[in-house]
Amino acid sequence: MDLHNIRESYKFDSLSEAQASKNPFDQFQDWFESFNQLGIQDANAMSLATTDASGMPDNRIVLLKGFSPDGLLFYTNYSSAKGQHLLKHPHAAVLFFWREQERQVRIKGRVEKIDKEASESYFSSRPY
Repeated sequence: MDLHNIRESYKFDSLSEAQASKNPFDQFQDWFESFNQLGIQDANAMSLATTDASGMPDNRIVLLKGFSPDGLLFYTNYSSAKGQHLLKHPHAAVLFFWREQERQVRIKGRVEKIDKEASESYFSSRPY
């Protein structure tokens, strides 16, 4: 299969520094809220990259459950591979890809656990 000629012309909208917010968090919030209002399916889906004990990267899709200027909120089982990766190497990178809007946002930083009560409350609200 020849993949060299698979390409797309991006026509939706360009982005210039003059159009973008000076504050990256404000820009993310504006895009996220507008895409969510448009009904973009899985607008809160993000690719989460962690590293294992040997430094090998690992990647999977998780769902954003909240955000503020302090950071992003997502949940995971602490015993899962990603939970163990984050326990040993508490840094991660996420990628939001909004294909229809021809936008992507990359964020990286330190990961911290939320308090136990908030975590338990969330997991008890989910279907088994």
